[in-house]
Amino acid sequence: MRIREGIYLVKPGKVVYEGAFVQYASSSVVLIDDGELILVDTALEEDWPLLEEGIRRAGFHPSEVCVVVNTHLHPDHTGCNERFRAERYAHPLEIERTGLRDYLPCPPSLSGRVRIMETPGHVEGHLSVVFGGVVVAGDAIPTRRHHEEGIIPSIHTDARKARESMRRIAEVAEVIVPGHDLPFEVRRPAGGRG
Repeated sequence: MRIREGIYLVKPGKVVYEGAFVQYASSSVVLIDDGELILVDTALEEDWPLLEEGIRRAGFHPSEVCVVVNTHLHPDHTGCNERFRAERYAHPLEIERTGLRDYLPCPPSLSGRVRIMETPGHVEGHLSVVFGGVVVAGDAIPTRRHHEEGIIPSIHTDARKARESMRRIAEVAEVIVPGHDLPFEVRRPAGGRG
């Protein structure tokens, strides 16, 4: 699904709740074409057929992906990382937390138009990826409902930071790709941003 020029939702996210508890989660996966192919999150290992098909539907081959950026290193966002011969980036705090050595600390920008926004709260080392007016929010904003009702992620390390990250994303985004839902446009009051 093309979100805007150069950015595609190649696999929609999904989450199943039982009451307030997450029973199942698989992340949204976004492909950005900005001179090189950048993949944001890779869902669960079992999602590989959907992910591969989505990349092909966008007009690319999985072997063309040069960079994988993980918003954070929970398994529902990293399951297909091994399928790509690409540089892997994550927040330094997530690399430290997990002890994984095959990641590079994510720089503030990945290309001329792809920049990284620190969005702590769900985990301390959470990143969101900004491309034009689109923010790939990962679990800083898990679903559209979280955004619309101002609900912080049920799993979080710091409620205040989670709320602040949600606010900052909403200020810069025209479209938000939540971690476990379909992309949506940000509605603004008449006459202003935010």
